[in-house]
Amino acid sequence: MFEPWIQPVAAYANKGAAPDWILAKIVLRTVLQLHQYGAKVLAVISDGAGSNKFMWTHLGVNGKPEDPKCKIEHPCLPDASLHFICDVPHIRKCIRNHLMKHKYAQIGNNQVSYEHYVRLCEAEKKANIRVVPKLTEYHVKPQALLKMNVRLATQLFSRSVAIGLKVYRPQRVAGFSDSAGTEAFTELLNDVFDILNAKVPAAGIRRDSPKIKVLEDFLKMMDDTESIPNLEQFASTQIMESFRVTLMSVLSLIEFLHSRGVSYVLTASLNQDPLEVI
Repeated sequence: MFEPWIQPVAAYANKGAAPDWILAKIVLRTVLQLHQYGAKVLAVISDGAGSNKFMWTHLGVNGKPEDPKCKIEHPCLPDASLHFICDVPHIRKCIRNHLMKHKYAQIGNNQVSYEHYVRLCEAEKKANIRVVPKLTEYHVKPQALLKMNVRLATQLFSRSVAIGLKVYRPQRVAGFSDSAGTEAFTELLNDVFDILNAKVPAAGIRRDSPKIKVLEDFLKMMDDTESIPNLEQFASTQIMESFRVTLMSVLSLIEFLHSRGVSYVLTASLNQDPLEVI
C-alpha cells in the first residue's frame, strides 16, 4: 500500500496481430477503461519498437524538428492532454550504440568523438591512481547482449567520465587534446538524464527550477544542430525524434502538474517502460 506498484491491465499479441491502428485503439480504450475506475492517465510510455512508433504516427504524434507534436487531445479529460514518451533508458543505450558505430557526432558547438571514451579506458588501465575506477572495456566496447545493458551506457555518460576527460587533457596524454567537446557532451547528457530520473522529493522538479531550463536548452540545441544539413547527429533519426517527443512531453507535463498545484514532479515515474520492471 505504501510502496510503488504496477498493475497490468491489458495484453495483446503483437506479431502481425496489432498494426498501428489496432495498437492505437488498444491504447485509447485502455485509457478510457481506466478513467471509468478513477485513474487519470496523462502519459503513455513505451519502448522504441517500430510498432510503437507507427502507433504514434497514427495518432498524429511525431518528433520531426520542423513540426513536432508530443501530445493529443485527451479522450476523457477536457482540460488535459495525453502525452507520449519513449523509454528514457532505451534512448540512453541507443545513443551509446550509435556513437560507438559512427565514431563522430556534433551537438551545438560540441564535436564528439567516441574514440575519447576508448582512449580514456586505455589510459585508466595504465594509471597507478585511477580517475574513473568503474570504467571498463565493457563500457566502451560492449559486445552482443551487453549493448542492451542500460547501466553500462549510464555509467559511460556520467559526470565521473567527464571529469576523467578533463583531468587527462592538460596532462598532454595522446588523444585527449581535442576532447573538450566530448567532455561537455558527456556532462550535458549526464545532467539531462539525471533530471529525467528524479526519484526523491529533494530531486523533484519544482516550479521555476533551473532544471527546466536545462531541458529546454538541450531541446533547442538539438533543433539547432539538426537544422544544419549533412551534420552527423549523436543518435539515429528515429532516436532523435523519440528524444524530442519525450523532452517536449516531460516539459509539458511538468508545466501542467505545477498548474494543478503539484509541488514537485518525480520524473523517474515517466522514464521507463513499466513492463520492464514487472
